[in-house]
Amino acid sequence: MSISTILIATDSFKGSLDAKNVAKAIASGIKQAAPQIKIFEQPLADGGEGTVDCLINASNGSFQKEIVLGPVGKTVTAKYGIFQDKKTAILEMAAAAGMSLVPKNKRDPLQTTTYGVGELIRKVIENGITKIFLGLGGSATVDAGTGAMMALGAKLLDDKDRNIRLGGAFLSRIKKIQLADAKRKLENIKLSLLCDVKNPLLGKNGAAQVYAPQKGADQKGVLALEKGLEHFVKLVKMNFTIDLDIAGNGAAGGIGAGLRLLFQTEYLSGSQFIMKKTELSEKIDQADLVITGEGELNKQTTFGKIPFEVAKIARQKGKRIIGIFGKKSESFAEEKIFDEIITLVRKPEDFDEAYNNPSQILKNRAIDIFRRLI
Repeated sequence: MSISTILIATDSFKGSLDAKNVAKAIASGIKQAAPQIKIFEQPLADGGEGTVDCLINASNGSFQKEIVLGPVGKTVTAKYGIFQDKKTAILEMAAAAGMSLVPKNKRDPLQTTTYGVGELIRKVIENGITKIFLGLGGSATVDAGTGAMMALGAKLLDDKDRNIRLGGAFLSRIKKIQLADAKRKLENIKLSLLCDVKNPLLGKNGAAQVYAPQKGADQKGVLALEKGLEHFVKLVKMNFTIDLDIAGNGAAGGIGAGLRLLFQTEYLSGSQFIMKKTELSEKIDQADLVITGEGELNKQTTFGKIPFEVAKIARQKGKRIIGIFGKKSESFAEEKIFDEIITLVRKPEDFDEAYNNPSQILKNRAIDIFRRLI
């Protein structure tokens, strides 16, 4: 097969290397092995970290910053993007309530809050934005969006008519929910949530039981969070006849559940939205070979993750597709998704080097690939 043009369309290697530098490292290896090949780099995201950069760079929009409360009670500077119409913004939940903002010894979703996400939404609206896309991913929280609700003006009151304290631990203390004032201010705002996770809010596939352990909760903490979420769902159903335990509301610590009480929200596939906005299909048309990848190839890959969606389009167009991943999980069921799968971690002792020095290893893997292909 003759290869003259390559498209590198990768997600980030989360916690190790962002999507832009993943693509750059692979490209540098190809250039060294095959300098005559034309290379196009298209960093991608699925609604999590990197979404703002990906969409604003692709659309020639502008970047803005706001200072908001971070997930552990200290202020952080949150970047967001404004599209060219000046009325539409793209935000990342991770910029105000992400795991990357929480030191490892403070990771505890009983205490972390989405208050800063609500602050960011409020400040964006005050700047004249009427349409918001919020990328869900990389969250450090399991508070059902109650922190964000309070930042947007909702009152979540305890038995002494005081707003509850911030954090998932205090969901069970909510006795009254007052929304009218906040909703009045938000009634003309459209909010779309970018997410590829379909988990419900409660139960074995819900926000607490599936995701809280990843965010630092022990088993006792998971049970406390589940109890708090159950209480919140019951209270909302009793007072507003709204069922919050629906598909998608388990994503990102349940923030979509809380925001649904204030906005007319919709869930959009993050990967599909971003691939459309970056005109990925048209770019694949121009390539002889497509390279994609992310940090881990696992059983979730085939459920709407960026590499699978890229591979699916490439296959439909008859393009050769190579997947490059940090590592491959035993949970991944072998399917003919990729023509070739390359990993940075080939044996357990490779992990630390791959995590701490991914750029050089990505470059070396790309050199190996193209010395074989040309």
